[in-house]
Amino acid sequence: MAKIIKNEKGFKVISCSMSETTKFCGMGICDSCSKAAFNGYVVCVLNRWYCEKCYQEWNKEATYYPEDVNYELSKFNQFKKVLNLTEADNEKAN
Repeated sequence: MAKIIKNEKGFKVISCSMSETTKFCGMGICDSCSKAAFNGYVVCVLNRWYCEKCYQEWNKEATYYPEDVNYELSKFNQFKKVLNLTEADNEKAN
């Protein structure tokens, strides 16, 4: 089941399954390593879906840029709608 996760750097991230990626034209293939994964993470600011390993690698090096917040929030709201996530789900992550 999709859920909003807390990211210590402030990024908007949603955890979801391979089958849930089909709701937004995905196939459960990592946008970094191109391998199939049963579970992964939507990184909203990048509009990408990563497997666990690639997400962790990206998160180590990622830098949060406040000037990207409007784009990130727009993508986040799109993914929330497609995955049927609510504001209550968002509050749980914060």
